[in-house]
Amino acid sequence: MPLRDLVEYFNQRISAEQGLSQPPLVVNDGLVEGKFAGLRLATGFHPVRRADDGTTVVGHVAELKARGADGGNTLATALFDHTEAGRVVGLDRLCRTIH
Repeated sequence: MPLRDLVEYFNQRISAEQGLSQPPLVVNDGLVEGKFAGLRLATGFHPVRRADDGTTVVGHVAELKARGADGGNTLATALFDHTEAGRVVGLDRLCRTIH
């Protein structure tokens, strides 16, 4: 399934579940970003290398990146800390969808 079709599917589903008027996901330069509380959420992937040789990649770590309208970074932990209890589940689902 093409990426844009998949994003549209999730936009429809998430918007219906959470009563959103704007789609929470966008495709930006081939990457999926989420929109939440005025922030743009994306995933950064970092390689995990074998300790004994330091060059062989054995996996990747996904890191949540949150940016404000001004382009400034926000810590993901701060994002969850300052989200109302009733919206944490929606934020968690959005983050899982992005990853």
